[in-house]
Amino acid sequence: MEHKATSSDTYASKESLAGETIRVITIDHEPFVDISVDEATGQKVYEGMCAELIRSLARKENFTINWMDNFDDKLTHGNDSLPGLVEALDKGRADLLLADVPITSETSQMMDFSVAYLETGFSFVTLKQESFNTWAFLEPFDTRLWLYIFFTVILVSLFMFISNFISPYGYYRDFYKPTVRHRDRIATNTDERILAAVQSGLASKELQDSRAAMSLSNALFWGWAGLFWQSPETVPRAPSSRITAILWYAAGVTIVASYTANLVTFLTVRKQQVPLDTFPNLRAARFSRGFKYGFVEHSAVERYFCHSTDEILKNICRDVTEADQWTVGNTKEGLRRAREENYAFISRQRVYHILLEHIISTHEPCDLRLSQGRLVGKFGFGLGFKKNSNLTNLFSVGILRMRENLEITELYEKWIKQDGDETPPKCSQNEEEETQAVTESNKLTFDNLKGLFLLVWGSLVLGFLFLIIEWIVSCYTLMDSKSGAPKTMIDAFKLRMKYVRQNTKIIKQRYTRKRESFSRSHLSPVSKVFFNDSQQTVI
Repeated sequence: MEHKATSSDTYASKESLAGETIRVITIDHEPFVDISVDEATGQKVYEGMCAELIRSLARKENFTINWMDNFDDKLTHGNDSLPGLVEALDKGRADLLLADVPITSETSQMMDFSVAYLETGFSFVTLKQESFNTWAFLEPFDTRLWLYIFFTVILVSLFMFISNFISPYGYYRDFYKPTVRHRDRIATNTDERILAAVQSGLASKELQDSRAAMSLSNALFWGWAGLFWQSPETVPRAPSSRITAILWYAAGVTIVASYTANLVTFLTVRKQQVPLDTFPNLRAARFSRGFKYGFVEHSAVERYFCHSTDEILKNICRDVTEADQWTVGNTKEGLRRAREENYAFISRQRVYHILLEHIISTHEPCDLRLSQGRLVGKFGFGLGFKKNSNLTNLFSVGILRMRENLEITELYEKWIKQDGDETPPKCSQNEEEETQAVTESNKLTFDNLKGLFLLVWGSLVLGFLFLIIEWIVSCYTLMDSKSGAPKTMIDAFKLRMKYVRQNTKIIKQRYTRKRESFSRSHLSPVSKVFFNDSQQTVI
């Protein structure tokens, strides 16, 4: 029978692909080729890295693609479709094989390959390990919760200062509380007498201490001390303040207990470990951490490792083959064991580093990582052709041009790392980003302690209501039928406001004297100016 000229034979003398029709045969294997059916037209749609690669070459070289999609079922030989694809090339039913076929000594005997459009090697997958950082002690709470704690402390402290300052039963009650015997004089000039005594330093120690007892600085110190289960010397005296103080103490216990419990989770349970990024580190982890590793049984990975001249790889092969149940049946089982056990899955034939990166970067829960060290057993993926086909050189030149223009890199970023769209991958392989993502998921947030903050803020409202009641009761006790005493609640309220204004005046004068004293103590030594307790003397 006379041999019928095939399409590949017609390219023997061609130096260009312009105007030609290239019959392409492929298989559905994401992310290299993804075959789907258009619901509107019923025709097959070819997407993926290799599909876009061949379309880009068709535009540049001006040839037409004829997708040979009627051989799908005929080209499958058991679980391996490669012999059927090679048979289609040999018998002239297709010109080009578009698939993730590795360029190895075994496949090179079956067909010719163009230059590699992607280079990769063997790698392994492990469960991600979290690392520590300098500010790890802040990790139990998220940033929003820390801010709420800070501002709540400030808010409670300000309430303590204000309530103890204006409350008739606060720290200033001994200084301003009127007596029945002096009630007539209080209405006129008693406050001026007491004010003069304080200004001259002749007031009793109790009055002097009460003046500075719950100052703003002391109130802030009390707020932070209460949060950390400490008891400062200065404590609230007014009933309105004590109500808030009790609930703030209770909140402090809950906050610190929650922080301590979560800190144990972050700093004690997690152990800092050397990253498993190379095969020597992986084998060392077998002895130091009881790590297991394996690959798909009877795969190209097993053959490569067992016939390697590298001592580490040969030892890994011996460990796997001699151990019980270290090999797996398929990639899915290997990834499952990497996720659930102390196990590293070394990638199998036709999956390799690229497809593994695609799987773990586009599938949640994002808890797996690829080794980041030097790849072992480097090889490439190329376009397949019939033996001695002139198309091999023509397509190799086109691929080299695309590699020089970084177009191959763009396709890799789009289809392998971003799963075919412009959005970022679901699972980043950046170690710092992933560590932060896992850490964020374990932090306590404001929503977890929202009820506690509502309780504290509610205590401030309750304390304010009690402060109003204190003023009402205090004004009522000031009313008296004797001469000079307030006769109405309004007059009693005005008298109470007078006490508050005088108190404010004393505090202002106190800080004025402190500021002046500070200024004098920092005069230039050249002036030789010194001050004693009562007057200024220039020496």
